[in-house]
Amino acid sequence: MKTNERISIILTIAVAIVSTQVSAAPLINDTNYKIETYASFDSSGMGGIYGSGFDGQGSLYVTYLGTQDVSYQNGSIAKITPSDVTTRWADNLSKPTRVVWTGGTDYGDKMYVMEYLKDKVKILDGQGNHSSFATVYHSPVSLALDRSGNYGNMLYAGTSSHHGIHSITTSGTVSQLGNFPGDLSGGGFRDMEFSPTAKYGGNMFVGMKINGGPYDYMNGIFRISTTGMAERFAMSINLVDDMAFDPVGTQFDNDLFIIGSKEGVAGNHVWRIDESGNAVSLALLSGCYAPTLTFGLDGSLYISTLDLSNDQTNIYKISEVPEPASLMLLGLGGFLIRRRRKN
Repeated sequence: MKTNERISIILTIAVAIVSTQVSAAPLINDTNYKIETYASFDSSGMGGIYGSGFDGQGSLYVTYLGTQDVSYQNGSIAKITPSDVTTRWADNLSKPTRVVWTGGTDYGDKMYVMEYLKDKVKILDGQGNHSSFATVYHSPVSLALDRSGNYGNMLYAGTSSHHGIHSITTSGTVSQLGNFPGDLSGGGFRDMEFSPTAKYGGNMFVGMKINGGPYDYMNGIFRISTTGMAERFAMSINLVDDMAFDPVGTQFDNDLFIIGSKEGVAGNHVWRIDESGNAVSLALLSGCYAPTLTFGLDGSLYISTLDLSNDQTNIYKISEVPEPASLMLLGLGGFLIRRRRKN
């Protein structure tokens, strides 16, 4: 089967609009928010989850690394549409990590994915067929788009070997931005995000995770200047697995959210980090395997995770609890509709 041939395998899906009892669901620590199951489907044989993101039409994409028995050459991307249809949208990828939607920019209304094992950024068409867009050497992991203009409105990649941050033009030309963090061993970049508003200075932020050794001091979040200079941000965060800024601002105030750990606090959490670097737990992820997070067009936060007991992907939606006044208005609206129908 050709690499760019679309694999259209409909996955078994059970979607609930209200919360259902699913094992290893995140536990909300902020009473201003609620959690519900957005989608659940069989993902056996697809490997671990790494990244997720929405397109401009409200479809959610989740990357799967593939399996070791075939040297991770069966990596894939699942697509969940707003109408609750889930497909194995793209296949035959070599450890795909991050996905980025570039709609409304000079990169076109396209989805881009980082292919870790082949040092490639791939571009995907609407059917999930993929082709090479750019080569970023030294095991690229992170991929993000600057929409603020502070970094040239370009795509950026972070590598996990001979570490560095690289810009990628619309023609696929790759250039290095500074030399952070240098040549480390045992880990490196986990994710990269750009702040969508002036609240965090319109800067680039990167999440680092070093697996032990003499470079533990490089774990955490770093703010990267337009010249590639790095400074530590949110000092209490000591490990990062995933990052996302709220680009909508209606429920989470354009804040930064990460999946990771905080010094002195047990467990893996979703941390809400304000512009001063203060971190507060939004949810505990105990028992959630390979979680990733992203924001939807509705301003809600979506967490994708694996249930290893049944090879199932569970996607959870975290949204704001309506104010009592809003609930009263909704109830009044329903009453008026019913009364009008009776008349």
